[in-house]
Parts: sequence; structure tokens; C-alpha cells
Amino acid sequence: MKGSHQLLAGVLSSLTDTIFLVDNHLNIIWVNNVAKQTFGMQLTSKKCYNVLMHRGKPCKECMVLKTFLDGKIHEKEKEYVNIIGSKMICWTTSSAAGLNLEGETELVIVIIRDITAHKLTNDSLIQSEISLKLLNETLIQKVEEKTRELKESEENYKRMLNDLDVGFYKGAFKENLIIHNATVNKILGLSESISLVGSKSSEFFANASDQKNYYKQLLKKGYVRNFTSQIKTPDGKTINIQLNSHLIRDDKGNPKEVEGTVIKLTNNVKN
Repeated sequence: MKGSHQLLAGVLSSLTDTIFLVDNHLNIIWVNNVAKQTFGMQLTSKKCYNVLMHRGKPCKECMVLKTFLDGKIHEKEKEYVNIIGSKMICWTTSSAAGLNLEGETELVIVIIRDITAHKLTNDSLIQSEISLKLLNETLIQKVEEKTRELKESEENYKRMLNDLDVGFYKGAFKENLIIHNATVNKILGLSESISLVGSKSSEFFANASDQKNYYKQLLKKGYVRNFTSQIKTPDGKTINIQLNSHLIRDDKGNPKEVEGTVIKLTNNVKN
């Protein structure tokens, strides 16, 4: 029996959690080595609430007292003060360790696991999650605001273009049309509701040599002024027009887009 008690004491002393035994007067009668390192060397015969929490009376809703009353296991998160006065957040379990002849609990074993670091990390993660959520909400709000502003700007830009009495266009260099105003539709004899976006420039020039000369001047000067040519309308007619355009290059200096105006001529002037 003595050997069994020594073995049990050795096992309990080797555990990394704080462990102590308390009698029904809340006196500490045994502690393991971790308890001594955490709360002090002289713990036996002292009240648990005095050692663990520096209190002069039992805790409200004391777990140990509950175990003495019902003999059941009780556990909860509690806060203690260690030997150097720092607060510790711990997960505490109390359970019956010994019964008297009447079957009543006479000893309670209390196991304390320090979760301070885990708790702080978890609280930090929760706070970070809250901060990220707030940041995300703010970013969404900003994006929505910018989207509305861009939409309003785009609508104002389109309205301004459509108010021009000359045709306006913008397209990829030698490629598809990107944007045009309502006056371009009028010049081509089309309804304002019809979009020409995506149409290629080769579909409009009636003369291939004019198109070649147009792009040649753009590459050489970066612009064309009062360039007269003929374009084809969707109904098969050919009309005389005047172009004023400039070339837009990318950050490497390569031709990217062409932007300019088109005016319908009433005479048959040819470039």
C-alpha cells in the first residue's frame, strides 16, 4: 500500500499541470512540484483560495465545495495569481479523491492547466478576425462608392460625347472599335440604339490605300489633321468624311489605340 501511494505520488508529481488535494475545510494537504513552482513552496495547510487567488474567503460558487456536496466532477475557466503576482487564465477541474466510511467526499483533487498563452492567442485571433471583417466591410463600402462614382462618371462621359455635333470614336490600333457617340450613328444613317462596338476599322474604309495612308501618318506623326477619305455605310453607300485623330501608345511605346473625331463632308473632296 505504501509502495502504491509512493507510485501515485510520483506520477502526480511528474505531470505538467498544477495538482493539489484539498480537505473539506478547503485546506491544501498535498501539491505536486508544478504547484510549488507556480504558487510557492509553502502551500500545505493553507487555504486554497488564499494561495490561488490571494482572497480572504472562499470563492463565490466554489467548485471544490460543489464537489464536496455532490461528489461530481466540476470544471470551468478560472483566473489565478501566481507566485510573482501575474494573473493566469486556467482550465480547472475538481473531482472527488477520497471518501469516508459514510461514503461522503472527504478529499478533492484539483487539476489546473495554464491556458493563458492559448487564451491570449485565441483572443488575438478573434480580434484580428473582427478587424479583418471591419476592414472588409470598409473595403466593400469603398468599392461600392467608387463603382457608383465610376458609373456616374461613365454616364456623364457618354452624355457629353453624345452632345457633340461631331462624331467621336476610339478603337484599338488597326482593330476593333471600343467606343463611339450617337453622332457616328447619325453619320452612318443608323439608329442611336445600334452599337458599333467591336466592329473593325477595315469595315469602314472604302479605299484600302486611304486606310494604309491613315495609319502611316499616325505612326509617323502620332496624329492626323483634316484627313479626308471615304467610308462605307451599312446600307452600302459611300460618303466623304474628315478625320482628326491621335495615336495612343502603351508604356513600351507600341501603338495601342486611336482616338478622334469624324465629320461628314457635303462635297466630294478626296485626300
